[in-house]
Amino acid sequence: MTRIAVLVYSVLLCPLSLWSAETIQVEMGKESAWMGQGVPLIVTLYSPGPFSSAAAFDLPELPSTVILKMGNPVVGSEDVDGESLLTQRHEFAIFTQQAGKITVPSFRVRYSSKPSFTGKSEDHSVQTSPVSFESKRPPGAEPGEIVISVPKLEFTQSWSLDEQQELAPGDVLQRTMVRRAEGVTAMLMPPISMDLPDGVRTYPSAPKVVDTVERGVAKAERTDSVKLQFEQPGTYTIPDVEVRWWNPDDEVFESKTLPGRTASVSGTISADTSSPASTNTGGARHFALYFAAAATVLITLYFVFSKNLQHAFNTYFNDPQKQVPRRLKDACQNNDAKAAYQAWIEWMRVHPHLGSEESDGSTQRERLAGEASKMIGDLEFRLYGGGDPNTWNGQPLWKIVSQLSRADHQQMIHAKHASHRDLADLNPAPIAKA
Repeated sequence: MTRIAVLVYSVLLCPLSLWSAETIQVEMGKESAWMGQGVPLIVTLYSPGPFSSAAAFDLPELPSTVILKMGNPVVGSEDVDGESLLTQRHEFAIFTQQAGKITVPSFRVRYSSKPSFTGKSEDHSVQTSPVSFESKRPPGAEPGEIVISVPKLEFTQSWSLDEQQELAPGDVLQRTMVRRAEGVTAMLMPPISMDLPDGVRTYPSAPKVVDTVERGVAKAERTDSVKLQFEQPGTYTIPDVEVRWWNPDDEVFESKTLPGRTASVSGTISADTSSPASTNTGGARHFALYFAAAATVLITLYFVFSKNLQHAFNTYFNDPQKQVPRRLKDACQNNDAKAAYQAWIEWMRVHPHLGSEESDGSTQRERLAGEASKMIGDLEFRLYGGGDPNTWNGQPLWKIVSQLSRADHQQMIHAKHASHRDLADLNPAPIAKA
């Protein structure tokens, strides 16, 4: 009786034992595409039972190439060799500035699924097969040019002052330019440069780069902002700015130009307008030290006496505002250009006010933001414009980011101290009657 039971049990389990849950399919959505045009990369996972968790992908790093995740996975079912299997379909978009045959090497995918609807969840680690596609360089593309391949690109600008508004030496005029497009990543939009006349100081802000996916469509937006300060009286011509892109539908380069303007500056030079400056006082610095010491004591007491010590540590180390700077620091110290650029984008999302047009106007903040913007421009060229990312030195970028963070922290402390100082007394003294 025992042998019969074992035989029946083995027969019932036979389909499961023959089934390998480590089944995966990877394919390219296109055999060829233009440089800068999104190429779909589709990864499909198969399982006889439900998937237990989201899949993790160890995506490869390719030179001058960005791989962007497109939306959430799509769960369905498919018949394979007469057996109905559950599927989990993941889609990515590949944007490259390389021409020729682009090979996506094998990479690892980790996920969990059940061998049946009532079975226990199992972890799987599978390897994809290599896939490739052909990347074509548009005719007329200049050497080292970052090619954006989209049918349409929106390019707008705004100025902080009206054209009729009078300017005096030391005044600042801000120019903000925004590019929006679908089917592309904002990380591949090149920085904008302007040839300005002598006597105009520039304070570029760090670019705002935003990538979103809506209903499977990648949407990109990049904002470049620069402040122009006029040092002397006179008439200054701010040049036009042109961007161009490759239209893959019509197979032609298209362009759009934003008009510049003429700035007339008159009047005398003020002694305190040689730069858009405001300085932090020594009192604010002392207050920051006292505040930091007091905060350190309070945090120490909290961690010593808190009953949720482990939870507090997890909260601290999982906080994006703590994780992102650590990743950026590690990438810069390891001279990892691609990881540093991705961490920089995340850092700007966590701290959108840093390096933006909403600046306090201090000399230090303006200088640091300008230096950071130039370094990011060089990093973008190395990654996507034909430069060499292997010779990139990340130490200067991390130094600037650290200084910019400290300057912002000091500004916040100073603003908080000023707001407390301006508050009315909580219990004002009664007015004595005559």
